[in-house]
Amino acid sequence: MPYRVFYSFHDRQQFVSSDKPVSMEVADIRQDLLAALEGDGDFLGLIDEHGNVLQFIYDELGDRFWVEIPHSSERASHGRWLPYEECTLLLAELPERFRPEAFDGFEHRPWRTGRVPGHR
Repeated sequence: MPYRVFYSFHDRQQFVSSDKPVSMEVADIRQDLLAALEGDGDFLGLIDEHGNVLQFIYDELGDRFWVEIPHSSERASHGRWLPYEECTLLLAELPERFRPEAFDGFEHRPWRTGRVPGHR
């Protein structure tokens, strides 16, 4: 199933806006985009058929990813930290609709200005 995708790879100067996402298959997202998240703060977002977003934000200090469902109206997210291997597994088994209860261990986290939720 294709998803609408947006991303930002700062060091590579590659960006696709969430306002103009591109359509991609999960296999291509896993192989081409997830593996390209290597600079601190690089991110990748998928949009499901219902308009819900699932984001992966890279933290180079911890060599891990903050995976979240953002809720702009609440200025909060539901998410958790995952290593790369678990992110690939998560992408292989995406639910039809991105909802917090569809993902194991997602916790509610209010946003801090300019910081990834849960970040040091």
